[in-house]
This record gives sequence, C-alpha cells and structure tokens, in this order.
Amino acid sequence: MRKIDIITERKETMQENKTIKRSYNIKNLFLDPNNYRFADNENYKSIPEDKLTDPNIQKRTRSFIEGEKRENIKDLILSFKANGFLDVDIIQVRDLGDNKYLVIEGNRRITALKSLQEDYEKGIDIG
Repeated sequence: MRKIDIITERKETMQENKTIKRSYNIKNLFLDPNNYRFADNENYKSIPEDKLTDPNIQKRTRSFIEGEKRENIKDLILSFKANGFLDVDIIQVRDLGDNKYLVIEGNRRITALKSLQEDYEKGIDIG
C-alpha cells in the first residue's frame, strides 16, 4: 500500500491560510486511544503518553473503532475500494518522535486503511 498524504499542521491567520502536507507510511501512524468518542465505552480508560503506541493498546483502540466484524468502518472500506483515498480527506497527526505519529483527526479512515492493508497482505482483492 502506498504512503498517504497527511495534513500535519494547519496555520490560519487573517493574512495567510497555510497547510503543510506530508506523506507517511501507514505503519508509522498510531490510533488515538484517548479519543473523546470512547468516553461512553465501558472498556475505555485513559492511556498515558508513554503507552500510546503499545501494540495491545493499539489493538484495543482499533477494536473500539472497527466494531464487531468491522461494522463501524464498512462504509469507509467500500468508499476506499470504489474511489481510493481522496485528497480532501484531511488527516491530522501529532509527531511522537522516532518516526511515529499519533492520529488526531481521521482515526476511522486510518483504521479502514489499516484493515485494507491487512486484507491486501493476505492476498484478498481490495479493488
């Protein structure tokens, strides 16, 4: 799977509207386990900064986002298969150092892309 363009910094002032666009490998993007949308989930608990990239925490976070049998991201998977990744789909990340980036905006889209990448690596046609 190719790298995707990610908006990492947006500066808006009265004089200028500047957006910096960069490309990152999807394996370097980590889902936000402290996403405010998880507050109602009975299995949610706040994760400290030093554990954000822990594989078990990432697995749990992805499970929260995907839902059972990927039901919460099916719409995005179908859209990506039909249209590809559209540049208008803004994803914002925060640099964690060591070439690791925390997804601030776009966790569902990144989860869908990670799911498609896994399917591709298993030999499943992803369109």
